[in-house]
Amino acid sequence: MHTINFNFNCISHAMMPSEKTTEGLMRIAIVEARNGMRRGDGGPFGAVIAKIGSNGKATIVSKGHNSVFVAPDPTAHAEVVVIRKAAKKLGKEKLGKDYLVVATTEPCPMCAGAINWAGISNLAYGTGIRDAKKFGFWETDVAAKKILRKGKLKNLKIVSGVLRGKCLRLFSEYEKIGGKKY
Repeated sequence: MHTINFNFNCISHAMMPSEKTTEGLMRIAIVEARNGMRRGDGGPFGAVIAKIGSNGKATIVSKGHNSVFVAPDPTAHAEVVVIRKAAKKLGKEKLGKDYLVVATTEPCPMCAGAINWAGISNLAYGTGIRDAKKFGFWETDVAAKKILRKGKLKNLKIVSGVLRGKCLRLFSEYEKIGGKKY
């Protein structure tokens, strides 16, 4: 795993949970991705949002998967789905710096923008956008960190490569079941 910290002279009380906790959250995102693709809801992408306590403990707020086919909505990417669920559950449009998005694949520019607008300062993902492109998914080849760095987030923490091998397998599983590329 690789960690990238962007600190723009802002003190944050939020901290990333332990590697073990982040991997546990990723396992849940992987299950979400499998559930969604097996039902035909969308592509092999899952995500979780957790609130990070001052002790680094993470509490799941929402979980979901890509739902572009079932919605039908081209913006129903896993990250957008979990942000919408969390915002509705919590009754606020800005989640804040104490939240973490865990996604099986690096957020696309739209999802990175949604993370920024939701004020979420912590991101962990498994595979990269280039991995998705190799499996035939049309992705804009712009790294999430480039988009998030230009946003309003002041203390951004990004961890990449979380359970990357397991996340990569989702693409193969999706191909095996004849999943539609988009």
